[in-house]
Parts: sequence; C-alpha cells; structure tokens
Amino acid sequence: MKGWKQYSMLLLAAMLLAVMQPINAGAVYAPPAESVSNYVQTSVQVSDGKAAAVQAASAVKLNYKKKKLTVGKTFTLKLTGAKVKSFTSSDKKIASVSKKGVVTAKKAGTATIKVKAKNGKTYQCKVTCRPSQSQAYKKIIAKKKKYPEGMKWTNDNYYAWKGGVYSAGYGCAAFAFLLSDAAFGTLPAKTHENYDDIKAGDILRLYNDSHSVIVLKVSGDTVTLAEGNFNGKVHWGRTMTLDEVKENCTYVMTRY
Repeated sequence: MKGWKQYSMLLLAAMLLAVMQPINAGAVYAPPAESVSNYVQTSVQVSDGKAAAVQAASAVKLNYKKKKLTVGKTFTLKLTGAKVKSFTSSDKKIASVSKKGVVTAKKAGTATIKVKAKNGKTYQCKVTCRPSQSQAYKKIIAKKKKYPEGMKWTNDNYYAWKGGVYSAGYGCAAFAFLLSDAAFGTLPAKTHENYDDIKAGDILRLYNDSHSVIVLKVSGDTVTLAEGNFNGKVHWGRTMTLDEVKENCTYVMTRY
C-alpha cells in the first residue's frame, strides 16, 4: 500500500504541473512505465508473502491430537511442516516421551504430550492410557493380600471414588470402587447395559440396584467376581453365568 500512496502523490504532482504549464492539446500525462511496473510488482510481492506465510502455518500438523493407548504400548508423534525443538509430558508416570517423539503408556490415566516447534509454536496430543483386561485383573487381585477373604466389610466402610459416576460409596460400593481405582487410577467411568461386553474391572450393579460387585475375569459364559459386604465380609471368587448377570444386573460401570 505504501508504494501505491507514493505513486498517487507523484501522479497528483504531475497533474498540478500540467495545469500550471501549457501543454499541447490532447496530451495526456503518464508516469514512466518502469515506475508503474515497480509499484505493481511490490504490491504483488507483499500479498504473495502474506499468503505464503498463512499457507506455511496451516501446513504444520501433528499426526495425533488424541490417542488411546494400552499400558505398555507405544506410538510415535510426528510433526510435519516444521522442525521439532522438544517433546515433553505433563505426567511422565502416566505417559513418557523420548527425544524422538516415542510415547510409552506407563500406567492408567491421562497425560498431555507437548511438542515445541522451532517456529515458536507448541502443539499438543492428549494421551489416554488404559490397562488391558489381564493388567486390570493383576492390579485388582494384588489387593487380596490387604483385603483377604473373610475380612469384615460392612456398610460402615466408606471410599471416595475417582471414577466420577458417583463421588463415593459405602459397603459393597466402597469395596468395588477401591478395587476399580487400583486398576484404572483417575480414568473416568461411564455406564452401559450391554451385558455381552463385560470386561475385567467393570462394576456390576445387581439385584434391583442393591449390590455392587467388580468383575475379576470373564471366561466363556462364566463371570468371576469380587465383592465387599457379602454377608458383612470380603468375598473373592463368586461366579455367575452370563445369563444370571443379564437377569439380575441393572447396569454396568466401565472405565475402558
């Protein structure tokens, strides 16, 4: 625009000179062709430069903005359109990242991987780390040493849950929530009623919404459970058939 303003001022000055000085009839003032060409070229170059900058910025992309990962598994973050300066994790205990962008799921939870580029901008990927069913089983069964078979557990027992569907529970719910957190950490829970999709670590609400149990494993048509306040005690290993679950279950709480 600056070039056009200069050109306009030159044109105005020339027109004033034309009025003040006699000229031949029919004569028309025109600036040198080279000057006009320069002004037009300058304007185009500026416009093209801005367009190129916008295009370059939009071309920078991270291959993942969100990623779900099983504990122990890895994936690689890649930035295209700009060079990477550094990779960092908001929680290395949940998901670590190497200098080359290899992300490893360490334990259940969520972490944000930040990718700082040499263009000065930072790009992010939210990583959700979940256990496999066998990993969930191992985390839960490890609690059997602290909460052995037959240990007293009644409605006086309380536990604040990290799953989020309920903030806390007493008795059977408290025991199920405690074991659930052991397997899933701070991952949020959700409810469903698809009883053909029950997994280890899921919490079942049974008997007209009066009793909570946690699933240890599913093997064929057999569901193995752990529960608190089973006749006032901790009980490990009760089994139900899938048909019995479907008949008696009100809903499932899962963190997968």
